[in-house]
Amino acid sequence: MDWDYSRQREKEAELTAQTGDALKQLGVDHGAAQALAKRIVSVCVTSTPPEREVVLCHLVTLAPGGRGGGRSSKLGNIRLDAGKLMQALS
Repeated sequence: MDWDYSRQREKEAELTAQTGDALKQLGVDHGAAQALAKRIVSVCVTSTPPEREVVLCHLVTLAPGGRGGGRSSKLGNIRLDAGKLMQALS
């Protein structure tokens, strides 16, 4: 398991920018709003990094000659059989 610390820093910067924008809308001047936003986020927000996405390779097969379409299967796929759906609806 590997942690994505760069994504954590991006999210913290996004929260700081949004907090600064909200403070500016309340009438706080730009410099003070940015400093206060950094302070608010550092004191009030606890963030943990997400897991880094794992890159996987999967097998895709085609019928001989390419007719019949391709078939791919891997964990997490959701498959919908439109024919069975129409039968169930009728």
